[in-house]
Amino acid sequence: MSTRSLITFKNEEGVIQIYKHWDGYPETTVEELQSFLKWNGHRNDDLSYTVANYCHWYKSRYAKLNDGDCMKKADTNDHAHTGIGIQPTPIMNSAQAYKEMNAEYFYIVDLDDNRIYEEVTSQFWDYTHKRSQKWAGVVSQDVLGSKPHGYIAGSDRLPRPDMVF
Repeated sequence: MSTRSLITFKNEEGVIQIYKHWDGYPETTVEELQSFLKWNGHRNDDLSYTVANYCHWYKSRYAKLNDGDCMKKADTNDHAHTGIGIQPTPIMNSAQAYKEMNAEYFYIVDLDDNRIYEEVTSQFWDYTHKRSQKWAGVVSQDVLGSKPHGYIAGSDRLPRPDMVF
């Protein structure tokens, strides 16, 4: 069974979301994001380049060049052709991602603050620290820039995936 997740990249330019079809649990995804952000280096300040580079970086890890001009599958899951995709707008929160995509985890990569947040487990990581820290789960103007659809009036929290609307 796949462990789906939604990865939200954001900075002052805006927000772009990536759907990840498998291995979305924090033990894998956070390490991948930290490795990618280190690899991406000085381009982390440009949202569109960062997301494009993440898609390239993620897929190229599962594919290898064959004779210098064509991609060959690296494993039977064919990660080179599937696995992640850019989400169309509107931007989803964790409850919407769970309801519409069965996404079990919801990440926010804050390119301005150099942090990776995970909404469902209420944890965050700095780009370079392997250990997580507990977080209050507040995802409002601080992280997404505005109160997204599904925001609970009078609260600083987004609805949890297990909440019924």
